[in-house]
Amino acid sequence: MEAAAESLPNLECYRHKWVRCLGIQNKPGIPLEKISKYGNAQIRLACQKFLECHSSSRLPDGDVEAVLALFCEREGCAFSESYLSILAVLMPLRCTLDELYNMFYAICTKFVPRDTSKGAVCYQLMHLILQYHDPSLSSHLESHKVTPFEYAQPFFATLFATEIPKESLYLVWDKLFQKVSILIFMRFLQLCNA
Repeated sequence: MEAAAESLPNLECYRHKWVRCLGIQNKPGIPLEKISKYGNAQIRLACQKFLECHSSSRLPDGDVEAVLALFCEREGCAFSESYLSILAVLMPLRCTLDELYNMFYAICTKFVPRDTSKGAVCYQLMHLILQYHDPSLSSHLESHKVTPFEYAQPFFATLFATEIPKESLYLVWDKLFQKVSILIFMRFLQLCNA
């Protein structure tokens, strides 16, 4: 799957567009003096497993760990495995380390809620939006005891990075980063999965 995603001709185009759409073209790079200070065992272990599955990455082993550790440190958040799913989509773009970090940072801070645990506010909001815009679907899901966490968690935690093939995901993210309304985005995904 990764080889197919890397052979896509538009990856370079996506990289340039996303740098512009996410507003990271003039952002500072990763401060190199901060990279060596992190020693989070959970991040290191997760990165080792991740890099075993993504051996075609051209990034040195410590770079993925540095991106995650620096992000968690700067944002004051706990490490989540979902961050690796987002990085897995970004790595085939062949970004520099600075672009990778800034793109990852922009995506996680603009599109991923801080709290994606069960019962978080984002799921309550998703339920209300669905109830308002499509009451019949909302009723159907409730009658089958499907909670907003179950149907919205893949979106909120990873922006569907684990649910959609990369070839399609690049197109979906491209539209999302171009400031398409989130409701249009959700409708689009419903059509794709129908």
